[in-house]
Amino acid sequence: MSAVVDIVLPVFAVILLGYAFGRGRFLTAEGARGLGAFVYYVAIPAVLFRGMATAVAGMGSSLSLLGAYFAGALAVFGASMAIGRLAFGLSLAEQGLMALSTGFSNSVQLGIPLVLAAFGEAGLVPLTIIISVHSLVLLSLTTVVVEAGRGHAGGALRMAEATALAIAGNPVILSIVAGLLWRVTGLPLPSPLRHLIDLLAGAGTPAALFSLGATLAGFRLAGDLAESLVVVAIKLLALPLVVWLLATRAFHLGGLETAIATICAALPTGANAFILAQRYELYVARAASSVLISTALSVVTLGALLAALAGR
Repeated sequence: MSAVVDIVLPVFAVILLGYAFGRGRFLTAEGARGLGAFVYYVAIPAVLFRGMATAVAGMGSSLSLLGAYFAGALAVFGASMAIGRLAFGLSLAEQGLMALSTGFSNSVQLGIPLVLAAFGEAGLVPLTIIISVHSLVLLSLTTVVVEAGRGHAGGALRMAEATALAIAGNPVILSIVAGLLWRVTGLPLPSPLRHLIDLLAGAGTPAALFSLGATLAGFRLAGDLAESLVVVAIKLLALPLVVWLLATRAFHLGGLETAIATICAALPTGANAFILAQRYELYVARAASSVLISTALSVVTLGALLAALAGR
């Protein structure tokens, strides 16, 4: 248990430090966006490229990993929509955004640093496999549901296509693909390139966590807090339980893959749920509250999961 504390507390301490800097105006909103851009376009792609280019772990069971994770994510997505309609009287568009808040994990800013700290480079391979299609599946599905709910059936397909194209061109996906292609060549990374990537990747973990905290400083608790708490309970408890059951009972994944899939499912709601809500000017306050509350509470739930799954 002390090893879990050694991993989890420093990770969330950096997030809290970033939050304090954002709230205390030591880091302006423009500065936080600039740091976030460095993380998103430079540091995290370096981490992912290095991880995929130099990985020694096998990837033969990647389809089973994706099956376990996304079968769980889609099941919870559908159940969340039903809860939104029956318990809270949400419109179809609002149901889609609520479901995204229960299913979309902060797999990049928090997931990558946490998995690296707990499992090392070996854990990065299964996490990267999930990340590679995470946004494509969940953001595209939510876009279709929201557009259909707004009466734009044709627009839903166009928006989903535009979302898929944007995801395919983002630096996270491109760095994964580039790393895989380099790995296929079997060539070692040239020393100068390796040192450059190591420098950038070394900045990825602290910068991503600090940027996450600074970003959260701009979020406020608002909207229907009871509904947001239901969303958080589904995100932090129900989704990881469903994914774990599928990973162990239906897809029979190995210990490491099961642990990474479950922890990825248990990560707090990612900011993209809030960003998509902003785009549609719908469900914004509740999405923001879900991101903020789930991030705060995940220090406990993730610590407990790491203790159980990592055997620490």
